[in-house]
Amino acid sequence: MPNGSIFDANPNPVIGVVTQPIGDDLKEDPRFADKQTYVMQAYIEWLEAAGARVVPIIMTDDQSVTDDKLSKLNGVLFPGGAGDYLEIGDYIY
Repeated sequence: MPNGSIFDANPNPVIGVVTQPIGDDLKEDPRFADKQTYVMQAYIEWLEAAGARVVPIIMTDDQSVTDDKLSKLNGVLFPGGAGDYLEIGDYIY
């Protein structure tokens, strides 16, 4: 590979993880004070264990921020559970 190739800078995939809305059961938890969304740590640890770098895709960000992140990713993970991905999922696809 030639010097300065993209593989020299980062040989690992960069994966975006879409945040999930905070459920009613977590809204009283002080760790989530002033937050609207979250990512379970297990998803981050799982991806990092496989060698990926993780970037959060925050559902409430402006589209320009999401566009900038998407342009730098190799893939996107939509966590399971009760997340409402209709709007953000449609936009990402």
